[in-house]
Amino acid sequence: MKEYPAHIPRPLDSSLLAVIALVFATVFFLQAAQIHQVFGTSAYDLGIFVQNFWLLSTLNDPFNTVRGLHAFGDHFQPFQILLTPLYRLLPSPLTLFLVQVFAVTWSAFVLHRIASKRLGRYGWVVLGITLGFLINPLVHNPLLWHYHALVLAMPLFMLWLESYLDGKETKFLLLLFLLLLVREDVSLTTLSFGLVIICQRRWKLGITTVLLSLGWWLLVSRVAMPLFNGEGYFRHEGYTVGILLERLFDPKFYIQLFLESSEAWMYLAYTFLPLLLIPLRAPLWLFPAIPSLLANILIGGYNTQIAYHYSVYAVPFLYLATIQGAHKILNSRPRLSPLMAAGILISSAWAAAEGSRLSPSKAYMHWQSWKGLGEMRERVSHYDQELGSSVGISASDFLLPHLANRSQIYLFPNPWKLHYWGIRGEGRHHPNQVDYIFINPGQYWHHYRLLQYLQENGFFILEFQDRRLMILRRIKREPADRATAVNAPIQFSQSILGRVAMGKPLLSVAYPYPEGGFSAPPFTPSNGPPPEGWQPASPELDGLLKLDLQNSTSPIAFGARYVYLPLQSKAAQEVEISIGSDDTLEVWFEGKKLLEHVTPRPANLGDNHLIVRMKPGVNHLYFRVDNRGGAWRLIAQIKPVEAR
Repeated sequence: MKEYPAHIPRPLDSSLLAVIALVFATVFFLQAAQIHQVFGTSAYDLGIFVQNFWLLSTLNDPFNTVRGLHAFGDHFQPFQILLTPLYRLLPSPLTLFLVQVFAVTWSAFVLHRIASKRLGRYGWVVLGITLGFLINPLVHNPLLWHYHALVLAMPLFMLWLESYLDGKETKFLLLLFLLLLVREDVSLTTLSFGLVIICQRRWKLGITTVLLSLGWWLLVSRVAMPLFNGEGYFRHEGYTVGILLERLFDPKFYIQLFLESSEAWMYLAYTFLPLLLIPLRAPLWLFPAIPSLLANILIGGYNTQIAYHYSVYAVPFLYLATIQGAHKILNSRPRLSPLMAAGILISSAWAAAEGSRLSPSKAYMHWQSWKGLGEMRERVSHYDQELGSSVGISASDFLLPHLANRSQIYLFPNPWKLHYWGIRGEGRHHPNQVDYIFINPGQYWHHYRLLQYLQENGFFILEFQDRRLMILRRIKREPADRATAVNAPIQFSQSILGRVAMGKPLLSVAYPYPEGGFSAPPFTPSNGPPPEGWQPASPELDGLLKLDLQNSTSPIAFGARYVYLPLQSKAAQEVEISIGSDDTLEVWFEGKKLLEHVTPRPANLGDNHLIVRMKPGVNHLYFRVDNRGGAWRLIAQIKPVEAR
C-alpha cells in the first residue's frame, strides 16, 4: 500500500519496550495467580476451561462435566488443541493465565511495529499508542477475569492486520485460518474485515476472506457443532445472542437505552475516550469493530462493562483505526504529535483509574486474603493430589477450578439438581458418580435439605469442617435408578417440613442507634404476636427463614430490628432452632429470652443452636438482630429433634 512505507526507524527503543512488556506481564500474571489462589475464580468460566484442557491433554473423553456438554459443544474452539502439550507438561490454571498474559503482551509488540511503520516520524505518538494499549483496561482487564480462549485472538488479529498492510497474502490467509480456529464467532469479525478489503478494491483477497469466513461459520454451526451437542449453534434462543436478536430491530429499546440509561454511554466513553475519539477519523478501519461493540450494547449487562472480556474482538481494530486516524490528523498538523501522545496516555490512565481491575488497594486486599487463606488452599491442594483424577467431585463455585483436573467435576448441586447443565438439561449424570463434596459453609444453607438427606441416610459422612470449608465423603451408593436417587431428597424434605409449619414472618421498624450508643429499642417480646404496625416480610421460606433486614430505601449502618416468626405445631414436640445472624443476636421463645450473642459476625447457619419444646397450636418466636456495619441478615432453620 502506498501509505504504508516498509522501513521507518522505530520510535521506541526495543529494549525499553521489552522492559515495559516484562513488567506488565509479570504484574498481571502474579495478580491473576493471586486472585485464583484466594478463590477468586469460579466454575464459570475458568473451571470449564481447566477441565477442557485436562481432558484433551490426557486424551480422556472430552465431555465437560462442569458445563454438561462436549468440550466443543458449548463453543467450538479447536485452537486450544494446539496448547494441550503445554498443559500436559504444566497441568495448572496458572498455565492458562501465563498463556493469556503472553498473548496480550505479544499484541503490544505487534501493535508497536504497525504504529512504527505507519507513524514512524511521530515517535511520541507511537509511544503513546503502545503504552496506552497496555494501560487501557479494555485491553488488560480480561487478564484478571478467569481465562478465555478469545483473548488468544488478540495477537492473531494484530499479526493478521499487519500481514494485510504489508501485502503478505499467504501469511494473511494462514493467520485467517488460525483465527477461525479460536472460536466460532471470530468468523463474523473476519467477515467484516473482508468487506473492508473489498472496499479498498483488493477484490480477490476481500472476496476470499468473506467466503472463507462465511463458509466456516456455516460449517461449524450447521455441521461441526451438531456432532458435539446434537443441536448446533444454540445461543440464538435464550442466550445472549437471542437477547441481541430480540432488541436489534426494536426502536423502543434504543430510546430507552440512549435516553433513559447511562449504561451504553459509559461503555462507549470507556471505549473511545482513551483513544481521544481518533478512531472515528478512520471509519473504514473501525468498521470491523462495530458488530462486536453493537452486540455488547444491545445485550447490555456484563457485556457493557469493561471489567470483562467481551470487547476483545474490537480492540485490534480500535487501535488500527487510531493509527490510521492519527496519520490523517498529523499529516495536516504534525505539531500535534506530542500533545496527541500525552492525551492518549492521560486518557488511558483515566480509564484505568476508573475501570481497571488492577489497583494498589485491590492488590493489597488480595495479598491479605492470600495470607489468611493459606491453610484452606493447602488442604484443597492436598485433597486434589491425594484423591487422583479418577475420583468424582461436586464442588461449590469458587472451589471448583482448584479441583477441575479430573474426569468428573460437577458444580454443586449437580448432579442431584440440574444447575447450568447442557443446553436444555439433557444427558444428566447419576449422583453415584460423585465420591466427594467440597462446599463453603457459608453456602450450606442454600442446599441444606439435600446435604441433610445425604448424611442422615448414610450416603455421605462429614470428613472435615471449619469456618471456610466442608468436605463430605461418600460411604454408600444411592439407588441405581437416577430418578429414584434425585427424587428421594425431595420426598425426605417434604416429610421433614410437614411436621413444623412456619407462618408469615413480621418485621419491626429498623431502629437506628442513637449517636454514641447501642441502646435497645423500646420493645420487649412476649408470648404472643407483636403489636400492630409490624410489616410482613418476603423471605425464602421452604423450611428455612432467610431475611435481608436492611432498609432498601434508607440503609442503616448501625441499628436493631426485631423479627417475629409464628410456628404451628400439630402436637407437643421438641424442635431444634439453628440460627445465623449478621451481626449480633438475641432470641425469645414464648416470651422467654433463650440466647444472646454480642459480637459482630457474618450470617452462617448453625452458628447458634437451641432446642425448645413446642405446644400444640401457635408458638411465638422472636429474634433481635443488630447491625454493626455492612450486611444485616438473619438465617434460621427449625426442624423436629428426631429429624436431626
